[in-house]
Amino acid sequence: MQHKKIIRIMFLLFIVFFLGGCSAETKIKSLHIDSQDVTLDFDQSQTFNVNIEPAKTNIEEEDIVLSDNTLITLTKVSDHSFTIKTHQNEGLATLYIMKDDVESNKITINVVNTKKAKEKAAQEEQAAKEAAEKERQEAEAAAKALEEQKQAEASQANESTPNNAVPNTSTVYLPKNGKKYHSNPNCSNMKSPRAVSLEEAQSLGYEPCSKCY
Repeated sequence: MQHKKIIRIMFLLFIVFFLGGCSAETKIKSLHIDSQDVTLDFDQSQTFNVNIEPAKTNIEEEDIVLSDNTLITLTKVSDHSFTIKTHQNEGLATLYIMKDDVESNKITINVVNTKKAKEKAAQEEQAAKEAAEKERQEAEAAAKALEEQKQAEASQANESTPNNAVPNTSTVYLPKNGKKYHSNPNCSNMKSPRAVSLEEAQSLGYEPCSKCY
């Protein structure tokens, strides 16, 4: 009788130690979502893998925490992974896992409207091209106006200077008869013309010869 009692006690102790050991083994030691922060488009799904220690522990739907259900929704939960899907709202949401008072790392989900972003980028690019083209045209117009101004000033200078103008330091020749001064002493068969400066000839009232100038 005493022998049977001892066997029962040993059996109960074995059961207690066995259950206690199982309980200790299934306690969560660590949780880690194998991902960095991500950017997702509208209505886009994303699956995340989860590293759990001990590995035989599984995650459940109630273990996954989503900060904003208007941006993301949990669509599937497996043993060591889960999947979310974004809604058509832009913004930032955070997700993580909380199981047995153990918290995983937090992942930030940036929900964006990719189509809208591309359209905005295209508009900005087009605006930049138009601005560059406008600047090029204005530069060309300014250069053309400057060139035309230079040509006009040059033309005006030419018009203000007589074609027959000769530097006052030139030597001219005065005939014995007549009121024309010449640059060529042999013009009009002059005989022994008098050489004087242009300034002196003009001061004497002489005018330039149409043949010489």
